[in-house]
Formats: sequence, C-alpha cells, structure tokens
Amino acid sequence: LGAARVRMRAVLTVLYLPEKDLSLQQSDTTSSAEECAELWQRSRMQMSTWVRQKHRPLVLNGRSGAPGPRCKILLAPIAADAGPVWGVLAFFRPPEASDYRQRHLLLAGQLGEVAAGLIESQFDALTGLYTREGLEQIYSQAVGEVGDRYHSVLYIDIDQMHVVNELYGFEIGNELLVRVAELLAPAHMCAGALAARIAADRLAVVLPDTDTPRATVLAQQLQERIGNLAIG
Repeated sequence: LGAARVRMRAVLTVLYLPEKDLSLQQSDTTSSAEECAELWQRSRMQMSTWVRQKHRPLVLNGRSGAPGPRCKILLAPIAADAGPVWGVLAFFRPPEASDYRQRHLLLAGQLGEVAAGLIESQFDALTGLYTREGLEQIYSQAVGEVGDRYHSVLYIDIDQMHVVNELYGFEIGNELLVRVAELLAPAHMCAGALAARIAADRLAVVLPDTDTPRATVLAQQLQERIGNLAIG
C-alpha cells in the first residue's frame, strides 16, 4: 500500500474488502491525511458500493473552497478482468493537490488487478475462506499473538462429495460447501479461529489457544450442525 500511495501521489491509500470486514490503510503524517481518513470513515459504504456495482473507477476531484468533499478521491475496483469485485482501492489527495486524470485511472486499475490477484491467492472465491496458501501465511501471526499455549486444528472432509455432484449437480455441491463454510466462522468456533478450504472437499480450522478437550467439543458441535443442514 505504501508503494501504491507514493505512485499515486496520495496522502492516504485504503484497501477495503467489505465482505471480509477488512480495511488496510497507509498514510503520511500530515493533517490532510487525517481529514481524508475521517471522510473515508463517514462515506466508505456509499462510495465502495457504487464502485462495486458499476465495476468501474470513481473520481471526485472537487475544488479547494468549493462545496463537497475536502479531499480529491479516486476509487478503483479490486477485480481481475471480468472476475468478481472483491473490494476497492481508494486514493486521497488534499484539495489543493492536482486533479486525478486519465493516466491515474489507468494506473489505479492496474493496481486493482494486482491486488485482486493477491487476494485470490489468499481467499477461496466460492466459500470466502482462506486458501491453503493464505492460511499458511496467516497462521504464524495468529498463533504468535497468543503466545506459547495450546492450539488445535480441525480437519473436515466432506464424504462422498463427488456423489452429490453427480446425482444433484455442481450447484447443490457448491451450496453444500458454502453452507459448511458458514459454520466455520469464529462465532461457531472460537475467537480468532482461522478457516480454510485446503482442497476441493476438504476444509481446516485453526483454533488458537484451544486445547484438545475443547477442540473435541467444538468438533462434535460442528458435526451436529452440519448434520442438521437442509440443502437445496
């Protein structure tokens, strides 16, 4: 983000993934950056929704002293070609700075495609869970935050997944995967739980600061919830 901010000559750059509830910011230390950050917090939902629905950049240049935003803003979709829009990259300049122009739109679009490639390597497009690579990268950070304690891993293998696909179609098979993935959220597991789709029909959940007896209880509860799912 820091390199992107410098290339775009912005005081603030934000990477925002609303479905992941993830917002990363990189800014300089000026008061303009603070003002732009406040503006982003107030209006991020409206601006990001517009960009995701239109699948194209949004530019708000404005003028110093004129009504409207006190920053010059460029938002670009985080998407690869015709793929899904994961979120937005937002660049902010102070009102006295030069306007965003066509070359900035092209550069922001390229940065959005690069960000989309990185995100697709980290998150599974169907379930929204981490990929194996994404889980491996986040794991050391997650367990490091809770120190030298017990950690557990749940391994989930959906039996006869190929039979479901052959008998009922891939749409039902995909729905099954998504519904199971929803049950792996921290609300059903434990605080800080990290879930990943590590293969076509195999999932894993890292349970930080969780010993074997507690992990066993969570696994049994998960089996019961999956058994109660109604698909189709």
